[in-house]
Amino acid sequence: MEIVEGFQDSVDNDKNNLNREFVGKFQLLVPSGIFSFSYYNGSTIPMSEKEKKFEHIFLETVGILCCILGSTAIILETEFRLKTTVHAITGVIASCLILLSVFTGTCTNGHGVSKRIMKCIHVVTGVFGFLASSLCFVLGLFRPSVEKWVPVSSVIPFLVIFCILYTTAVVLSPLKNCMKG
Repeated sequence: MEIVEGFQDSVDNDKNNLNREFVGKFQLLVPSGIFSFSYYNGSTIPMSEKEKKFEHIFLETVGILCCILGSTAIILETEFRLKTTVHAITGVIASCLILLSVFTGTCTNGHGVSKRIMKCIHVVTGVFGFLASSLCFVLGLFRPSVEKWVPVSSVIPFLVIFCILYTTAVVLSPLKNCMKG
């Protein structure tokens, strides 16, 4: 009987990790999409502006779909018994800001002053959404399920440091471009 219970716990943990993996992919794809317009991103240097825009939209769309699928799976898995933790609240804030950024991004096709204003709103909401997402990611690293999953406790501080450095690199470039006009 113990083996069956142990197996079921293993299956449940695999399912939980898979659901959270979708949300984690958001944290990988969205910064790549933001970075697609940056001069620091070597892979997009030979691309035209149109190709960079396509890559940006594609990566952001797939990242947001991963977040929606993962969040929906977690909500269904918990049978709508959502916890109001700081991790959950920052995740909701990040989602709202990212969706606002998507909305303002689709409105940047105009010309002149209104286009620049909408683009800056798009960039600022996207940056704050990504900052909230990074904070959510870091807070998620300290959840008991992650501590059980990561065998070495020293890995988590390295992930936190990497997230801080990567977030700083991703956020500074669009803000600098937005301030230039």
